[in-house]
Amino acid sequence: MKLNIAIVLVFFTLSGCGSLSDKAELDDLVLANIKGDEVNAFDSSIKASVYIFMAPDCPLCINYSLSARQIFNDHKNDSFKIFLVFPGEYYTKDEIQMFLEKYDLKMECLLDIEYELVHQLGAEVTPEGFLLNSDGKIVYHGAIDDWAYGPGLIKQNVNQHYLKDAINLVLNDHNPEIDFVQPYGCYIEL
Repeated sequence: MKLNIAIVLVFFTLSGCGSLSDKAELDDLVLANIKGDEVNAFDSSIKASVYIFMAPDCPLCINYSLSARQIFNDHKNDSFKIFLVFPGEYYTKDEIQMFLEKYDLKMECLLDIEYELVHQLGAEVTPEGFLLNSDGKIVYHGAIDDWAYGPGLIKQNVNQHYLKDAINLVLNDHNPEIDFVQPYGCYIEL
């Protein structure tokens, strides 16, 4: 009996069954941007892709708009793309556009109306960041930094810049040691 259990465990381990994949299947995923143009959600020819899930009415997204803008400004000439992703149909294009303009967010915006990217990456809250390498492997996901450290709990100062540090490592051909930090924010309603 023990031998049968061991064989089954080895089979599942080798076949990949029973485990979550850390590689997103985004090669053929096309989403609309705020202008209505179709955009490939992933480009394997660049070093990395960053996705930050946002909601215009989420207080933490409003607060984290500065962090998103800083990440974009610090890396806009590097070989990676940063996307703001707005899941669902809860917000009109006008509401999203007003949010982008009010907080001076210039990066590409994806409308994930049918939650395709939410499901592919496993996003649960806004704001939540995902960093994928050129192979489509999720090398970091979760909190942008340690400012929000629990439901309704924020610090005076940020000490850890999880997403920014992970980006810098990937751009220098290293994988982040920390690949997940629990994000806190507004739940994505499916």
